[in-house]
Amino acid sequence: HRTSTLGAFAGRSMSNRSYLCCSPLPGIYPSFSVDYDSDVQTLANDVYCIPLLWPALFTPEDFQRADFEVDGEVVIGQAPSAPKQKVLETLRRRRTGVVQAFKGIGDLAPYVNMLERVVEDAPYEFISIEMDEIAALNDPEEDFYEAFERLLSGLDAPDEDVCEQLIALAAMEHSWPIPSVRLHLDSLEGSEDDYWNHCRVLGAGSDVSGMGRPVPWETA
Repeated sequence: HRTSTLGAFAGRSMSNRSYLCCSPLPGIYPSFSVDYDSDVQTLANDVYCIPLLWPALFTPEDFQRADFEVDGEVVIGQAPSAPKQKVLETLRRRRTGVVQAFKGIGDLAPYVNMLERVVEDAPYEFISIEMDEIAALNDPEEDFYEAFERLLSGLDAPDEDVCEQLIALAAMEHSWPIPSVRLHLDSLEGSEDDYWNHCRVLGAGSDVSGMGRPVPWETA
């Protein structure tokens, strides 16, 4: 089946992760820079998935490719990145459609509000998703990137197929409705699936994952 949310993060040195990042410079994979400060620039992260709402921040035009030198070899990185203001405009434009499309699993509106806060509070101008570790779980990796790029184009008017693909990408349990976004903040009672799905909508911050910045859905 799968480990608990905390169990998944406990082995984080070995886990394949996705990261929502900010950077003072345009481009993708800012963590490849020696100047990258995870405590400041990692807005949220998750293990073995890409959280449900992160793709709603980006359009197909934001998807980029770039060459990087890693251990003496050139590798091609692929990921979305865009200026903070554009990311916020994209999320706000899509808010109503995304909330409506996912009404069958619960009320996503408070989750969208939390994600908006995280992006607004980001200390740098450019926002990106680092997803190479998730792509590496797929063979061939190129199929993953192509499918992700197609998902970005479907988010302006998400249909049932787009929703199911996003739920699968987020590795969510089909245990609905999703819990209140205040599950951690108010120490609410919830099942293991509730805690799992809560994390898979937005990702985790420093309180749950031990990495990156504090997030408003974990600590006030």
